[in-house]
Amino acid sequence: MVNATPSQDVDYGHFSLLQSFPVENAPVTLSRWKSQRTGLTVVVGNHESPITNGYFTIASEIFDDTGRPHTLEHLIFLGSKEYPYKGVLDQLANRAGSNGTNAWTANDRKLTLAMNSYQG
Repeated sequence: MVNATPSQDVDYGHFSLLQSFPVENAPVTLSRWKSQRTGLTVVVGNHESPITNGYFTIASEIFDDTGRPHTLEHLIFLGSKEYPYKGVLDQLANRAGSNGTNAWTANDRKLTLAMNSYQG
C-alpha cells in the first residue's frame, strides 16, 4: 500500500490534504484534497491494482423539469463561451491512464461521471 501522507519535499501546488484514511476490508487508502485557489475537492484512491473504476455523483437537486443537470453534464465535457475548455476532463482522465469517460443523468442520480483506468 502506498502511503497517502504528503511528503514535505513535494510541492502539491495549491492543493492541501484534508484527510487520508485506509478503507476497511479493502486494500485502498483514500485521500481528500482541496484546492486553495478554486475550492475544488478531489478524492484520490491509492491502491496496488492496475484497474480502477470511478463513479462520481454530483448533487444537483432541481425541483422542475428544466434539464439543468443534463446541461451541467454537457458543460463539463464541452465547456462554454466563458469556459472554452472542451475535452479537459477526457485529457486529464487519459493522462491518468483512463480508457474513457462517460456521464449520465437519471431520476435517482442527477449527474454521474464514470472513468475507467487500466494500466498494462
